[in-house]
Amino acid sequence: VNSNPQKVFSFLRQKDGDRLFGMFNFSAEAQRVTFKERLADGSYRDFDSGQPVTIGADTAITLPPWSYRLLTTET
Repeated sequence: VNSNPQKVFSFLRQKDGDRLFGMFNFSAEAQRVTFKERLADGSYRDFDSGQPVTIGADTAITLPPWSYRLLTTET
């Protein structure tokens, strides 16, 4: 669950300790979202850039218009 579900779709998938956290902005404006539940907390790598990303209680992510972000873990 994110702070703006009317415009940003987010999900978390997990199997055998590997995780995929996806966020999709389905609007023409940039959207800044936070995550109410702590299900996605953890350390990830950005799928496109390979940069490390940490998701926690105070994390806010800004998505440009019509964009997406995929974060993955590796066990």
